[in-house]
Amino acid sequence: SNSAFVRMPGVAAMYRHFNCVAALNSKLLDTLVMAEEHLDVALAKICYEFDEEIYKKLQSAYFLLGKTQTAMDQLHMHFTSAVHNTAFNVVLSFVENSSQSGAKTQYAQLCKEVEETNLIPCLLSLCKTLWCIVLSYHQVVCWHQKNPQNSEDTDFESNYNEQYVRQKLNN
Repeated sequence: SNSAFVRMPGVAAMYRHFNCVAALNSKLLDTLVMAEEHLDVALAKICYEFDEEIYKKLQSAYFLLGKTQTAMDQLHMHFTSAVHNTAFNVVLSFVENSSQSGAKTQYAQLCKEVEETNLIPCLLSLCKTLWCIVLSYHQVVCWHQKNPQNSEDTDFESNYNEQYVRQKLNN
């Protein structure tokens, strides 16, 4: 996974005494940070609506950056956040005048504030939205089962990354 893009900062560091190299290295690092931020935003969207083509491109990009494990950690965090945020927002939408401000109210307290007449509609809405997240997670797992990281050289790092991905998705 040692792409030129990943090796470049090390090479640039050797020649940093040249002003033009230092300036370009700074720009390269800024570009890497921005690219990773854009990748992370796209990765978070996968939690709500899996798109195989986009996910394939994301996995390729993270692989080229040497950040396969980081991507899985981020994806795991995004799925956890998606469940928490979705559940909170759905229940909040069924609470008529919350006694506390919405952002500060604990989820359990918010659930207690749902009127009896809204319990079934709230539960249905919650199940539908959480189902979409679970479906996306299932599609991610299936994608990794169908697309193991078979690089030509099948080196230790690739095998380790694949094991890491499987372990992360099974938790």
